Amino acid sequence: VLPEYRGCPAKRVIDFSCGNGVLLELFRHYGHQVLGVDIQYFAFLRSQGIPYITHDCRVLPYPPGAGVCDLVTCVGAISTYGELPWGEVLSEFARIARECFVVVPNQGEILDARRGELEGWRRSGWQRHKVRHAYKWCRDG
Repeated sequence: VLPEYRGCPAKRVIDFSCGNGVLLELFRHYGHQVLGVDIQYFAFLRSQGIPYITHDCRVLPYPPGAGVCDLVTCVGAISTYGELPWGEVLSEFARIARECFVVVPNQGEILDARRGELEGWRRSGWQRHKVRHAYKWCRDG
């Protein structure tokens, strides 16, 4: 979990392509409100009381409205979004997030071929931070 989200006031977090919800459970453990989004239905999420919506993340726009959460995460999944331009995905994350969004791409050929789409994304009001194997953008200020 991102260190700045431990011990801080409760935030709203949306995890795209959340899978079985492990990251959501960690954020929830630290007192945050969470929402999972994935193409598949995972009964486990419902059994754990984790709010969840089904959505194919290869289809834009994403269902949440603008500025509905503080943090958007997408871990190990952006490379599965087909031919969708990653810059458009990042723009959607920026639309939804009030504070930050984090993308952790899978290492490999797809990332090697498309890394420029992550590193080259720019939007007024957003600053990119490289954090280990993750890409993190936060609003200026």
